[in-house]
Amino acid sequence: MAKHAAVFGDVHGRFDLLQILISRIRAKYDDIDIYSTGDLIDRGPASRGVIELCIKENVSAVMGNHESWLHQYLMYGQFDDFALHTIMGGIATLGSYGVTTLTTDAIERGLKAQMPNRHMQFILELPLWRTFEVGGETFRLSHAGLKNSDVEGLLEHDPSLGTPEMADLLMDLSRSLCHQSILWAGFSARQPNVYAFTDSSVQVFGHVPLWEPMIRPHFIGVDTGCGTRSPEKLSAVILPEREVISVDKASEKITGPGFNDFTL
Repeated sequence: MAKHAAVFGDVHGRFDLLQILISRIRAKYDDIDIYSTGDLIDRGPASRGVIELCIKENVSAVMGNHESWLHQYLMYGQFDDFALHTIMGGIATLGSYGVTTLTTDAIERGLKAQMPNRHMQFILELPLWRTFEVGGETFRLSHAGLKNSDVEGLLEHDPSLGTPEMADLLMDLSRSLCHQSILWAGFSARQPNVYAFTDSSVQVFGHVPLWEPMIRPHFIGVDTGCGTRSPEKLSAVILPEREVISVDKASEKITGPGFNDFTL
């Protein structure tokens, strides 16, 4: 187990920014595990490069809502054309794998032919949750986090799920019963409705773009808008210290496509 952990937020195909961020993390910490909150793909120009870099750097990721369409295809062989919608930006991911003909049959054939097996395996093995410990603290990693509204019904049914001893079971139940919320439902930055685990573990998630990482006693939000809004900042929080390391398109003098729509 490493002495430190770094968790970075949504990347959305920005290989260039992720490469800089990881190099800076590695330069400062020689004993560190690196985690991702998901949404590695879509919108940005180099989703294939992002996946390759995560494999090379042994990044432990969770599934984001933007990985869900690709995971579904790899699991069942059926492409969901919602990935082509502007709000998703899956066309960019397909293009990074050389798939440019956008009929369902052509996409399914193209992904099967062009996507490396190691990339397929990486996506297929993405969990909804990861739990890790560092510096004597427990952190619960997911894409969008567990909200109070997600657990209200579970606690009404069985109040013991809210005890520290049952925290792991509550997380396991949420994996099956709150699947879509953990992938798609954002939290309110003004009035956070993030569930506080009673075992003092800390949730870490992305999904909701913030100007800076939001660090609170029971949760940490790390999505700072990479591939979503200017200035396309990609941030990581170093644990257990809560140090923030960020890079963005402007400060790195990177030229490339811009993303000004506020989307998840």
